[in-house]
Amino acid sequence: MSNRDPKITFLICSWKAPDTLDETLLSIARQADLSVAETIVVNNGFSRTRALAIFRKFSVLSIRMVDEPRPGLGFARHTGFQSAYGDAIVLLDDDNTLGNDFSSRLAEVIVENPNWGCIRPAVLPVWGREPPKWLLSFGKSCLSYNISSSDEFCAENRVWRFPHLENAERPPGGGMILHRAVVEQYCRKAIREARLGLGRIRNDLGGCEDADIFTFVKDARRDVIACDNIMVWHHIPRHRTQLWYLLKLNYAMTRSYSALDRLRGQNISGEPIALLRAVKNAIVPPLNDWVHWRIATPLLLCRFARNFGTLAGAYFGNLRKL
Repeated sequence: MSNRDPKITFLICSWKAPDTLDETLLSIARQADLSVAETIVVNNGFSRTRALAIFRKFSVLSIRMVDEPRPGLGFARHTGFQSAYGDAIVLLDDDNTLGNDFSSRLAEVIVENPNWGCIRPAVLPVWGREPPKWLLSFGKSCLSYNISSSDEFCAENRVWRFPHLENAERPPGGGMILHRAVVEQYCRKAIREARLGLGRIRNDLGGCEDADIFTFVKDARRDVIACDNIMVWHHIPRHRTQLWYLLKLNYAMTRSYSALDRLRGQNISGEPIALLRAVKNAIVPPLNDWVHWRIATPLLLCRFARNFGTLAGAYFGNLRKL
């Protein structure tokens, strides 16, 4: 196999190249057979000195460093896709680490499912501090993990066959595994800056590029597979469990999801009565759950943040259709 014909591409996009990136790369270096894989790091804003340090420390990986000067995860991933040679492209954030047998288990699933388009691994949280109980479940909607306890593991893989993908489980962006055919479909469509700019940009906590990419599995006429025995860890620092951060995050995320729907041309009624009805639906159900002691106060506030983020993206801003 030539170095331009790998089976797996590990694609990491990074803005600051924090110390956690070293742990991400170390977890790749620990995989059993690196001859079938390549590692790409997209430099979305860190220094040349830091890049050289990464090259020296992880020479075993023969890292390819790709520069993307436009700030934002959407731009960085798009550039990384165009640089990747692998048939299976593993999206990783610079705070993810892989299970030691990630590559071997992924190879088994690929062989057993030739029409796969996206593989959803088990993405588990590593908490910087013990989270409040209400956050364990709610965090799956905003903190990039999908399994919070061993009770949630499923021994058998679950497969959604094309075209019946409506209820397929979408993986978090950090950990999503994509077939090259899906990536090619996405790159042909997602070429306008209005769309790529909805990815997370530096300190702006919005981001919806993973949800956007996932829709192209159906365009590629391929299947979705959930595999809980393929594991990725997401390291969540202390500050990301604080309420102020969670409110900003949930507002920004849902705002970008809703803005993407507008860019796609989804019909949103501009009538005042429709907006008033939407505001009522954003407020009343969470408040009713809180009044009846079904949710904690921090969860009430986070649900408000999500709902008003959706409204902001759907009704406000001058967005052109894609």
